[in-house]
Amino acid sequence: MLSDLKFAARTLRQAPGVAAAAVLALALGIGASTAIFSVLDGVLYKPLPFPHPEQDPLTYGGVAALLVSVAVVASWVPARRATRVDQAIALRAE
Repeated sequence: MLSDLKFAARTLRQAPGVAAAAVLALALGIGASTAIFSVLDGVLYKPLPFPHPEQDPLTYGGVAALLVSVAVVASWVPARRATRVDQAIALRAE
């Protein structure tokens, strides 16, 4: 394992641009995950500041709308990408 770490360090020294891109990608990913968790923690997990928040229809409607929109986007993006494929290339791939 030590030889693997030495090899990785040597490779990253030879290509500092790749190392910088990797560190930047990790930093952006960790930062985005932290930001999303902070928002979700404040919105979904903390109790709302009024009596009987579990009976609030607006909260249920908002969560339902959020879930439906995520499902629509998750199915629309691959379908949109599939419509852009050239049919001749798709047939050759089979």
